Amino acid sequence: MTTHHITLLVPGLFECIGKARQSMPRLAALQTLLARADQQVGTAKPYHACVADQFELQHDADSIAVAAVSHYADSGRKDDKVWMHVDPVYMEADKDRLVIRGSDVLELQRSEVDALQQELNNLYADDGYRFEAYAGNRWYMCLQQRPKSRFHAMDEVLGRSVEPFLPQGADQTHWHRFMNEVQMLLHASAVNQQRVGQDQFPVNSIWCWGPGKMPEQVRGHWHAVFSDEPFVKGLALLAGTTVHSMPASAEALLDKAAVTDKSSEVHALVVIEQSEEDMLSLDSHYHIDKLSKLENNWFAPLLRALRQRRIASVSLLPCNGVTYKLKKNHLWRFWRMRRSRI
Repeated sequence: MTTHHITLLVPGLFECIGKARQSMPRLAALQTLLARADQQVGTAKPYHACVADQFELQHDADSIAVAAVSHYADSGRKDDKVWMHVDPVYMEADKDRLVIRGSDVLELQRSEVDALQQELNNLYADDGYRFEAYAGNRWYMCLQQRPKSRFHAMDEVLGRSVEPFLPQGADQTHWHRFMNEVQMLLHASAVNQQRVGQDQFPVNSIWCWGPGKMPEQVRGHWHAVFSDEPFVKGLALLAGTTVHSMPASAEALLDKAAVTDKSSEVHALVVIEQSEEDMLSLDSHYHIDKLSKLENNWFAPLLRALRQRRIASVSLLPCNGVTYKLKKNHLWRFWRMRRSRI
């Protein structure tokens, strides 16, 4: 008999709950999971560090080679070069500060991306930099060597003042100058002039982050990984794990052959990507809707599958430093519901 263990990684879950607090929807399945599960407490980590841990990737807090891994997933090419994200952004003035907005407001067309990439490659051809893009919001730059400064991930800076998150380190001056040069190129670009003329947000800057080379060793005990996020897909491929596109719901997940195969035990990792709107929206109704969809599409079906013995356990990782693992026999812990709250 096949034994299924489903791990659901949901970044920003408790932030979403906090923003919907005044009009919290009924989340019976999530409340049961949180209240009755065994809890393993560790250190709260950002999203990319939390994902890296699922593949036993050795890393420092600020040195995860997100770009190299993501580039491998996007391009299908494995190499030993240094890659860095140089993602397109819109920087808007907010009183006395600059605030970053990303792909949600830009909605770049492929022709626009290609034209901007060509302009960047022309400008930096003599510097040994090469630019590639595999989506409107995922741009990469190939470097001769790893930078000697610390860079902050895009999800750390979205909606915040840019200045505290600029590159910091031995070569920070170079990278500040580089970003300024790119801003000047983008300002003069015909692509942006046309976008402004059509009342669209221009790509007026880039955000540099996640530099490094492909990790030498990636492991993991997963039999299947479900995600559309390139960093997750890249790590899974490096670990030799089968990667599937993100299913619409837990029911669709359980119908997948990879989860219901003939092996005696199946461990599946499901990563629900956090969008820019998830992180930035202050609209309580938006977060209420988000939580309701998670409840109906994931938490409730997985809890039902556990009660029906279709799965042996469900684990929840909200990237808050706590892992919640619920087994069938844990469902009898009725007393915990009275002292639980979310």
